[in-house]
Amino acid sequence: PDDLAATDVLVLHDLARGQLTRRQVEGLATFVRSGGGLLVVAGERTARTGGWATSDLLPLLMPGVPLRTPAQPLQLATEGQHHPAVRLSGAGGGEWSRLPPLTGVGSIASIPRGAVPLLQAGEQVVATAQSLGQGRLISVVGAGFWRLDLLAQGAGESPHTIRRFWQQSVQWLGLRGAAKRVRSTPLQAVVKHGLP
Repeated sequence: PDDLAATDVLVLHDLARGQLTRRQVEGLATFVRSGGGLLVVAGERTARTGGWATSDLLPLLMPGVPLRTPAQPLQLATEGQHHPAVRLSGAGGGEWSRLPPLTGVGSIASIPRGAVPLLQAGEQVVATAQSLGQGRLISVVGAGFWRLDLLAQGAGESPHTIRRFWQQSVQWLGLRGAAKRVRSTPLQAVVKHGLP
């Protein structure tokens, strides 16, 4: 949406490179630097189209490099183990490694200056968090990340870990003070995978 004045947190999921105009990307940068929260999930479509090379906000994937299945499970990154988005009640972050593997991880060209790695699969950073101006940004690069809830249940694990990650990420991105209500409003009632 062009008007983000009434928005606290915006979620962008697996957008292709051409789905955002330069003006929209600049609007996102202004939104975040002015105090907004942005959660970006880059997956198969983002990787296929080379990510977004026009912004320091959005994950810059290596052009033409397909997602690959990670050989190692998700784990907490040392630098981000105390970040509010990944802080869980379990000790040591072992609950992440019990989740099913992602269906693919992207090759990030570089981690933005000031970004804190939150999650990784082996040496590959999968999620980062950073403050930009008055706002905040969480970037996730991996296919199937949003499906970990369902995949965990199918593998006999609790979906608690991934649900808490999404909940705590949105809270960190959007809540500045004492607790207040969070309202989520999708642009469409049903969003089918693969459609803009």
